[in-house]
Amino acid sequence: MPNTRSEYLREKLIKQGIAPEKLTVRHLTYEEVTRQMASEEMEWHRTENRANFEKALAQPRGQAEVQRSKDANAFRRFATGAGWSPVDHAQLVENMKRIKREFPAVVSNKANSDAIAEWLLDQKCYPTYPNMRLAVTTLASAGAVTLNPSAVGIPEDRYGDFIEGKYQISRVSAADLRLMTEPYRQQSEHDEIRAMTADQFYKSEHGRALREERNKHADPAIREKELRQAEAAVEFFLTANRDYARTDDNRDQILRWLKDRNLPMTQNSLQQAFATRPFARPQRRVRGKPRGRLLRPRPYQLHAHATAKTARRAGRAKVRQENHDGGCAENVLRRIRTRPEGFRPGSAARSPAR
Repeated sequence: MPNTRSEYLREKLIKQGIAPEKLTVRHLTYEEVTRQMASEEMEWHRTENRANFEKALAQPRGQAEVQRSKDANAFRRFATGAGWSPVDHAQLVENMKRIKREFPAVVSNKANSDAIAEWLLDQKCYPTYPNMRLAVTTLASAGAVTLNPSAVGIPEDRYGDFIEGKYQISRVSAADLRLMTEPYRQQSEHDEIRAMTADQFYKSEHGRALREERNKHADPAIREKELRQAEAAVEFFLTANRDYARTDDNRDQILRWLKDRNLPMTQNSLQQAFATRPFARPQRRVRGKPRGRLLRPRPYQLHAHATAKTARRAGRAKVRQENHDGGCAENVLRRIRTRPEGFRPGSAARSPAR
């Protein structure tokens, strides 16, 4: 029966498969403590192996201090030139070439080089590649270096030949600024396709096969719909314009007028074509008009003509009814006057007494 918490944890961890040699007072590393140990094993080492456990947790701080000391010594060599070796110079030249290769938008001139060097001195940074890349990104975003947008594929008519200063850099979009301040490489066809949205891919040359496959099914339906709409527009036009002569010449003129102006066949376009061009009128005679005038009546003329015709018909019917009523009255009077004596209404006629 374990007497202490440490003994209980040791027995439990051994039962779980932890090797007994790991549960001893030994040297530990920061990686082992933070990523490989379970919470109960960490608790055991914190209790029984406390000195090595705390030293392992302090390793990153110690390494950071060592790195800062190295950076300070390296910056001192860079700033003063004391102890600057040919190896350091070669490394600096290699970093500058890499910056020039990966940031083509940054113009390679003395003013930009001096700006990068001054930023490194102000920040007390040794000219390693990460520090130089940070300097380029910071200065380009602030407009402190001259940029050439066409070097990364940005059209010149968007920002001009060069971008310099806070005002000009403020006009640059976020996407274009990111393109100029990140390591640039020529995109392959695969990278270009991956960067596209669905709409851009469909409209690009890569989406031609997809468009053709879709149009195989969509085009007939679209053409059928357009044909129905055109037929409805023509039917409406012919109904609304009764003075339009349905001749081949008039049809060709309307179609030519629409084609010259690249207009679809709609109600408005047909009416506009009919109103702006001289078309032949149908030669039809109006009833009741002289023979010499051969024009089709207007709608209001048709209405007046129909009204007059209806009135004439009503007058004739009234005359017929009056004639019928008059004839019936004369017939009744004639029958009463000629009826035999002793006749009573509702009874049969009787002959005279014998």
